[in-house]
Amino acid sequence: MEDFVLGLVVAAVRLVECDGISTDAALRRVLDQAQRPLHRAQQRYVRHAVRSWLLRDRPKEAPPVIPQPLPWVAARKQDGRQWELTAWGMQDHNPGRRLREFSFLAYGSANDRDVEAARVAIAAYAAAFGEPAEQGEKPYHAYQLCGAEQVDHVRIALTGLHDGSYRLLFEGTPEQVRAYYDEHGRDRVAELIRGGPATPGKNCTDCRRLTTCDAPRKLPGLLGIPGGRTPRSLRHVSASDLRYYNRCPTQYLAYSQNLPRTGEYSPENLLGKAVHAHLETNHGGVIAPCAAHDMPWADSEWGEGPLRMTGEWARTGSRMLAQHLDMCPFNNEDVSDVQIERGLAFHDTAANVIVLARPDMLYRDNGSPVWREIKTTQRADAYRGDPFTYDPQLALAVVLLAEGALGGDPRGARVELEVLRPDSGDPLVIEPFHEPERVEKARRLLYTYAEPWRSDEVFTPRPGLHCRTCPVSEWCGSALKEAGTGDC
Repeated sequence: MEDFVLGLVVAAVRLVECDGISTDAALRRVLDQAQRPLHRAQQRYVRHAVRSWLLRDRPKEAPPVIPQPLPWVAARKQDGRQWELTAWGMQDHNPGRRLREFSFLAYGSANDRDVEAARVAIAAYAAAFGEPAEQGEKPYHAYQLCGAEQVDHVRIALTGLHDGSYRLLFEGTPEQVRAYYDEHGRDRVAELIRGGPATPGKNCTDCRRLTTCDAPRKLPGLLGIPGGRTPRSLRHVSASDLRYYNRCPTQYLAYSQNLPRTGEYSPENLLGKAVHAHLETNHGGVIAPCAAHDMPWADSEWGEGPLRMTGEWARTGSRMLAQHLDMCPFNNEDVSDVQIERGLAFHDTAANVIVLARPDMLYRDNGSPVWREIKTTQRADAYRGDPFTYDPQLALAVVLLAEGALGGDPRGARVELEVLRPDSGDPLVIEPFHEPERVEKARRLLYTYAEPWRSDEVFTPRPGLHCRTCPVSEWCGSALKEAGTGDC
C-alpha cells in the first residue's frame, strides 16, 4: 500500500494552485493515478488534507504569495561530488517582493508538533540561497538547477493538514538566515555527512544495505511465522502495533500511516504517562534508589505540560509513585548498564519483518539482562493471572530474552513487570531460562497476534464498541455510530 500520503496531498494541491484544476478533479486524478493502492482511510485523509491546505489559516497580514512548484536546492561541487541541501514541503514565493516562504507539513495540527531548530535552519538556508530545481530522472540523481533568483526575505512555517493551522517558525533576511544556519544547522549537516554508528529502527525497511547490516540482529522465527509463506515486502511492527491490529486492522493502518488522532488519551492514560515520565526522570541520572523526597506530595500538583496532574489525579498518581519505592530496581546494588526507553530493532528474516521494541528500562544484574516494564492501573483485576502470556508486549520481551537477543548471562535473565496501583504495588517476574513452558506460551501468543497481521494486505475495518472511543474513527467509514450501527 501507499505509505506516504503527504506526497499525494502535495501533488493534488499543486494541480489546483498551479494548473487551475478544481479540487475535486485534482483529487480524482491523483487518487486514480496513485502508483500504489490506498486504503479508504488514507483516501479520506488525502481529501481532507488538500482542502485544509487550501483553506489554511495563514495570517491576513502576511505578505501575499503564489505557489512555487519546484523545490529550492542549494548545491555546490567539491572533489568531484555534488552536494545538495534542500527540504521537503510546500514552497511559495512573491517574486515582486523577493520573498520566499517554505512550509513544513504536519499530519495533524501545527500547534501539536515541534520542528527542531536544525531542520528549520536547513530549510531556511535552501530557501535563501537555493535555486528552483527539477528532480533528476531517479531520486538519487542530481537536481537540475533552473537559475538563481534574488531573495531578500525568507519565512519558514508549519501548516497542520488536519485543521489548517499555521505557525511561523522563522522569518528573516538572507544574512539572518546564514547566522541562524551557522548556529543551528551547520553542525547537523556535518554530522549527517560524517555518518556514525547504525541506529536500527523503522527506517530499516527502506534501507538498501539491510541484507549486509548486522545492526538489527537477525532472529529468524522470532514471530513464529514459517519462512516462505510471507509477502516479499518488508514491514516493521511493534507489540503495540499488534495490539492495535488485533482490535481493528483499520485502526492499526491509520496509526501506522500517521493519520491524525482525536481524543487519543483518556485521563487514566495521561496519568499513566505522567507516572512513567516522573520515574524516567528519577532513573535517568545517577544510579541511586528512589526515595520519598523524589516523589510528589499527595496534595501537590506535579508533572509538566499536558502531563501536569492536579486535584484527584495528582493524589492518585502520587500514591502510585509511592508504591514504587520498595520496587525500585536501584535498591539492588548489583545493577549496572541502565538504559531508559532504549529503542531496539530485530530482523525476523523468516517473516521478513523488522520487530521494534522500547523497554521502559533495561539493565544488567550481575551480568544478566533484565527487561522491566511499568504499568499503572486503578483496577484490582488488571494484570492478574500470567500477563507474560496474554500481553504481546511482555510476550515479546520473554521471547527476546529466551533467544539471548540482549546478550549477557542467560541464566539470570528476566522480565520484570512492575504494576503500580494507588494502594499496592505488585512485582511480577519471569525467568525464561528456568521457565520453558511459559516461554512456549509467550511464543504462541506472539504467533497468534503476528500471523494474521503479516498476511493481511487490505486491513478491513472491524467495527465494535471500541469505535466510539477510537481516535481515528474520523477516517473510517465503517465506524459504529452512537446508535450502534455502521455502514460496513
